[in-house]
Amino acid sequence: MNCRHCRFLICCALALMGLAPLQAQTPGTAALIARARADVKAGRYVEALARLQPPPRAASPAPSRADTRARQSAVADAQYAWADSLRDYSLEPDKALPHYQAALAIDRTLNPAQAADILNNIGSTDDGQEEYRTAIGFYAQALPLYRRMGNKAQEANVLQNIGSAYLNLQQYGRAIGSYREALTIYQQITDKGGEASALYNLGLATLGLSEYTKAIGFFRQAALLDRQAGDAGGEADALSGIGHAYDGLSEYGKVIDSYRQAFPLYGQAGDASGEEHALEKMDRARKSLESLALSSASAPAPSASAPAPSVDTQVPSASTTSILVQARNEWEQNDFDTALARLQPPPLGTSPSDAEDLRVAVADLQHAWAEDVWDSRAQALPHLQAALAIDRALRPIQAARDLVDIADSYRSLGQPGKAIDSFQQAVALSRRTEGADQEAEALTFLGEIYLHLHRYRKAADAYLQSLPLIHESGPMTQEADTRNNLGDAYDDLHQTGRARDCYLLELSLARNAESKSGEAEALLNLGVVSHELGQTGEALGFYRQALPLFHQEDDKHGEALALDNLGSSYSGLHQYRRAVDSYRQAALFYRQDGDRAGEARALEGLSAARGHTAGR
Repeated sequence: MNCRHCRFLICCALALMGLAPLQAQTPGTAALIARARADVKAGRYVEALARLQPPPRAASPAPSRADTRARQSAVADAQYAWADSLRDYSLEPDKALPHYQAALAIDRTLNPAQAADILNNIGSTDDGQEEYRTAIGFYAQALPLYRRMGNKAQEANVLQNIGSAYLNLQQYGRAIGSYREALTIYQQITDKGGEASALYNLGLATLGLSEYTKAIGFFRQAALLDRQAGDAGGEADALSGIGHAYDGLSEYGKVIDSYRQAFPLYGQAGDASGEEHALEKMDRARKSLESLALSSASAPAPSASAPAPSVDTQVPSASTTSILVQARNEWEQNDFDTALARLQPPPLGTSPSDAEDLRVAVADLQHAWAEDVWDSRAQALPHLQAALAIDRALRPIQAARDLVDIADSYRSLGQPGKAIDSFQQAVALSRRTEGADQEAEALTFLGEIYLHLHRYRKAADAYLQSLPLIHESGPMTQEADTRNNLGDAYDDLHQTGRARDCYLLELSLARNAESKSGEAEALLNLGVVSHELGQTGEALGFYRQALPLFHQEDDKHGEALALDNLGSSYSGLHQYRRAVDSYRQAALFYRQDGDRAGEARALEGLSAARGHTAGR
């Protein structure tokens, strides 16, 4: 795990606005410095420094002290900007160091504030080259300068940098000391982001000392601050830190729970590597749990003198068994009323165990009754609710399934509010009973409802929560479908890049699962988002790949959509004759599929494309 927000950098002020002259300059010097600054902003550093060279000694009149200092200050600014550029955009950031040193030699005297920034950035550059001890030396020079200026924020940032260098040197005690100083300052100046960063880094340092309980405390505080700030990536990192600590404590169930919470947050932050890391950690923790279970199973059996474990060996009495058999025969013949009357109330003198068996049978009967009238959800709903009342008490896992069916019924009846409430209850109950399949199903349905209600952020959140569960136990095609739905939500949120990433993952999953229909749908969606990104040629390629796949699957509507979009892409590329051909075929397929709105849209595109071909 990496320290967060390590190596705070300060950009050269010149690149943004230019520094005010130290003293009054002559007009000629001021104009020369202005031209040099223009060169710097354009990246012409050599030309800028050439302009700023001091005039020859024989020049008349001799430059004033103010002009000389202004030139030197401008030289320092140019060297600083050049160094920043090399550090940020060069494959060899160490080439920035001579320019930082040249700027520092001037600014130590003329501009101590900028000298502090340069020292920090030299330290950061060394830090990035894994020269941690050298970096600490430069950070240590910057620190007193910031303190003398009263710049608390930069003082705390440099302390964080020092702590991170010590962390990389595995000197955890010193790292903790620096992070604690930084934390105190962030709290004094009410910098919640800095506070969260320092707490997270304290968690990492205490992990290094194997003080797992302390680390969990720091990570939890960081996660809370990140959540309050809406920093999904930061919260995900903190939750991953908690999972790492629980792993050290061999509490693998809590490891899985921590990374399961982190996974959707990484998705919100667009951190694909974070998602992959969370999935990998959950897989490892599950394997550790399985290994422990196998070890327990292979442990020696208890001795003969040891008391046997208590086992419920009760079976239904003969009279109860007779009731259950008769009732089942009746409801299998769709005689539900007679079966229900037979099962309740239980006969006088029925044992508690037999009474429970009869109640379970009533719930099973209500499920069968609901299934028999399933096409009329209004009729099925009371039976599902009757079953739920029993299953909540006796079969919590089945109760979660009941809630999914109840929610789906409300959805079909056009009552999305009640459907959402039931799905949310199903998710909560599934989590308590470790019913991953029901939880994934409920979250997927929640996403669909939120999409239908145009609540795209909530839809994306629901799909993100369902993905690790589906990845764990669901078929690959289900994961592909969920990636598709998540992509749709992102597309509706105008987060086109994230949508594209989802569709690319969907495409890979569909191909691995050898699902031609899923592959075609992913290609179609990739064409749409490429078009939205202005990549018309790329969109064209995706549509061309999708078309034969839809044809192989005899999917007329899919073919129509691909041809319709091909027509749009050809029009965008001014290839109107091809557009005419695509729109004509699209209209035909829409007509065969009974999609009158699609047919009208294709005919409208056909008419427009023909207008461009007239007279050619």
